[in-house]
Amino acid sequence: MNEILSNACRLYAKYFGVILGFVLLIGLPCQILASYAAYEIYGKENIVAAAQSNLVIELVFGIVVTGGILQALFIDRMDRRARFLECLSLAITHWFRLFWTNLLVTLMVTFAASIIFLPIGPDVVRWLFLIPAIYLGVRFSLALVVVVVEDEWGWVAMRRSAALTSERFWTVLALGLFVFLPIQALGILGVRMLQTNPAYDTWLFTTVFGVGLKILAAIIPITFFVLYEKCAESATESRP
Repeated sequence: MNEILSNACRLYAKYFGVILGFVLLIGLPCQILASYAAYEIYGKENIVAAAQSNLVIELVFGIVVTGGILQALFIDRMDRRARFLECLSLAITHWFRLFWTNLLVTLMVTFAASIIFLPIGPDVVRWLFLIPAIYLGVRFSLALVVVVVEDEWGWVAMRRSAALTSERFWTVLALGLFVFLPIQALGILGVRMLQTNPAYDTWLFTTVFGVGLKILAAIIPITFFVLYEKCAESATESRP
C-alpha cells in the first residue's frame, strides 16, 4: 500500500498542471452552479435537493475531470508527456462511456445503501446494511480506469473491475478509506466552519472551498489508477 500511495503522490505532483487545468475549466463552473443552487435556489432547509443537484452535476460534467486525469496517466504509461488539451479531447470523446459506467456504479451502490432508510429495525441493525454498498463500491472501484485503459465500458468494465479486485478486496478497501475518508472529513469540517461564520456562509466562499477540495481530491482517481496497474499485473502473473 505504501508503494501505491507513493507512486500516486509522484504522479499527482507530475501532472498537477493538468489537474489544475481540469479543475479550473470544468470543476470551477460545476462548483459555482452547485453552490449557487444550494444557497440561492434550494436554501439550507432543503439539503437533500441540493445534494441531489450536486450529484447530477458531478455525474454529467464532473466525470470529465476524472476522465481527463485518468487519460493523462494512461498517456504517461506510454512514455509520453500528457498535455492538457489532448487529455481534454480524449475525456470529451469518451464522455458517454465514462458517464454511463459511473452512473451504473453510482446507482448500484446508492440502491444498496438506501436500505438503511427503511424502517426495518434498530439503527444499529440498519447501518449494517451499508456493508453491501461498501462491498459493491470496492469491487467496482476500478471501473472508470478500465474504461480509459482497456476501452471497455458499462457492465463489461464493472465485471472487469470486480475480477481485478477479487483477490485484493482488503487492500482496495484500506486504500479507499485512507484516501477518500480524510478528504470527505475535510469537506464536512470545512463546510461546518463556513456555516458558523455568517460572513463566510455564502455560495461564493463555498465555491472557493469546494474548488480547493476538488484539487486535493484529484489524488483519488490517481490512486486507483496505480492500484489498477498492480491488480492487472497480479492477474497477468497468476495466469498459467
